[in-house]
Amino acid sequence: MTLQSYDGGKSVFVAAIPGNRRNVSAEIRLDGANDYHKFIYLNTGTACAIINGQRHDITPHSLLYIPAPTPHKITLSPVADTTCIALHKSLNIPQPDHSVITQITSVEKQANYSALFDRALSQYIGATVGSRMALRSYVATLNAQIEHSTATETKPKAAQRLMRRFVTLLENKYKSGANLEFYARELGVTSTHLTRVCQQIQNTSASQVIQDRLLAEARRLLLVGDQKIQDISSQLGFRSAAYFSRFFTNHETLSPKEFRQQARRVRTPTPIAVAPNCRPKPAPFQNKLAS
Repeated sequence: MTLQSYDGGKSVFVAAIPGNRRNVSAEIRLDGANDYHKFIYLNTGTACAIINGQRHDITPHSLLYIPAPTPHKITLSPVADTTCIALHKSLNIPQPDHSVITQITSVEKQANYSALFDRALSQYIGATVGSRMALRSYVATLNAQIEHSTATETKPKAAQRLMRRFVTLLENKYKSGANLEFYARELGVTSTHLTRVCQQIQNTSASQVIQDRLLAEARRLLLVGDQKIQDISSQLGFRSAAYFSRFFTNHETLSPKEFRQQARRVRTPTPIAVAPNCRPKPAPFQNKLAS
């Protein structure tokens, strides 16, 4: 993964995630950092996106826009070649307030999108004043395309409404150490009903949804910077570093220290199945930027 930023690494990130060079695992998760507006272009491969509690299968030459602070999880296939532009919500750049997932079918526009994201990445390798101006130009182009698309989000059913409330609450509380019973109580339902809804919509239990969000943030904190594992444990609401290490190791088969060490060694991925529970469903807010 190539990652560049400016303004102290806080305001803007531009990342290229090529399918033939992966850290730690062939699977890459793009969640967390939900204070950022994200533009993601999938050149090749496939992805599974769960955005605001709803699942979507993403095909090659697709553009995704996810506004802050929308809860989301995106899992890329082992061969997915992706570029991401992320802008912190504090930047003075007007952004659309609705998510967009669209496939670019025109060959000419596919080339244009690929070139735009490539130029954004090359600009931020240098990170100059000119880079900042270029970024605004690129983002303005993407925003114009998104704003011209028509939001077609369908009215969510009761289960989908509950799922959205759950993932939004989870995004605010996952670092508190709260358990399933807490979330069910806050949502005014039983833990059994919440689990049933999660199984229906995401094909996983409510407890697993909570654990997945914690693990995603743990992986992110281990991969960026050099925070002590004890500090990460405390930040995520664990009562001790030992308990955090057991939790992480049980789910990742690597200790936090081993995970961090292996992340720094780039290797060729082994083909594996990705997101087997991601079955096709219509995207309620899919918009067409190109015909």
